[in-house]
Amino acid sequence: EKFITNTKKITFDIETNDTGKNNGTHVIQAWTEDAGGACKSPTTGTLHIDTVAPLEPQVTLVDGTLTSTSFSVNLSNVKDDGDAGKASGVKECTIIIEGNGTQQKLPVTGDDLNNTTKQHQFSGLVGGLTYTVYAETVDNAGLKTTTSVNNRLKVTTKDILEAPSVEISKQNGTFLNCWYNGTVHVKIKDTASDSTANKIYYQINQNGVLQDIINNDITAKGQVEFNINQDGCYNITAWTGKDTTRSSNSNSKTFNRDGTAPVVTISGYNSISLNEARLDLEVIETGSGIGSIQVKSPTRCYILY
Repeated sequence: EKFITNTKKITFDIETNDTGKNNGTHVIQAWTEDAGGACKSPTTGTLHIDTVAPLEPQVTLVDGTLTSTSFSVNLSNVKDDGDAGKASGVKECTIIIEGNGTQQKLPVTGDDLNNTTKQHQFSGLVGGLTYTVYAETVDNAGLKTTTSVNNRLKVTTKDILEAPSVEISKQNGTFLNCWYNGTVHVKIKDTASDSTANKIYYQINQNGVLQDIINNDITAKGQVEFNINQDGCYNITAWTGKDTTRSSNSNSKTFNRDGTAPVVTISGYNSISLNEARLDLEVIETGSGIGSIQVKSPTRCYILY
């Protein structure tokens, strides 16, 4: 007969159960006997069993870190479940943020896993939107636990509301001595490049009387326009807004309009001599004030004021 060389590999399963009764580290012994009856001493191996998923990780907002484009969170409760010495241990934890149709993942490993004061920042966000933040913990056995839906963090980034610009221009007529005498065109524009405003608020002060605050939806141009055709001294104050919230800062513009001509009355056509006549002239001006008074006869022009 001749020697025969055999190599055989066998894979088999060891039953565990869902209660974790067999969780932990187990010593496994294996031995074999050849056809000639020779038996080798047992070979010892180590088997780790973990059937219990990690605890549910928690994410909380760090006070004072919320801006329009970023915020930071703390991670806690990153632990593998099971009795001491039986859990396989946490391999990694990932913080996930969802919002604006996108998802970002921030892996946390090493010493940061159990550092509950470590700040994990998310940036590049959009102002005025609500984001959902949660975490997933994976142990060394490959079991995963995700923050439950009811415990997930909801964070709304701050709105970007800046004071709009207020522009005044004449649509017709003239502008003389700081007074408009035609239609005055008002343009209020949101100039912030990353603004989250959807409304423009403005208030008109006419001759010291405050009118109600008006709000308009912002047009595609990011502005609101209107005309002033009534005489008076005006101050227009404007804010940007998000729904019912106004910006903390405002801009204003002051202007005057007088489109009504003075009222002139001539009376007392009395002759003083053969060469002179006396006239009584009354001028009533209720707006910008009298600028000049001129009287013309068929042959001369008299500047009286």
